[in-house]
Amino acid sequence: MPSEGGDGPVVLLQRVPEEPQAKNRVHLDIYAQDAPGLINRLVEAGEKRIEEPVTDEKTRWQVMADPEGNICCVMWEKTDLQEHFRALAVRR
Repeated sequence: MPSEGGDGPVVLLQRVPEEPQAKNRVHLDIYAQDAPGLINRLVEAGEKRIEEPVTDEKTRWQVMADPEGNICCVMWEKTDLQEHFRALAVRR
């Protein structure tokens, strides 16, 4: 799903006819500067949010699942940490 501006990596997800036989062998963690926007685009494309967003000390992430149950996480930094890192960059 390319970004709206067309910059950044593009990940191609290919459908296969076989049903999953076990747990996913690949799990993508996708970092997005506009995570809410990406999550909304994924939902419009058929993905579902799994539970509430998860937060740890540095990041937040939303677990998403496609209609076949394949999961990925959309990740973003906490706003307060983004401001902290910006302040550090200015001091250097």
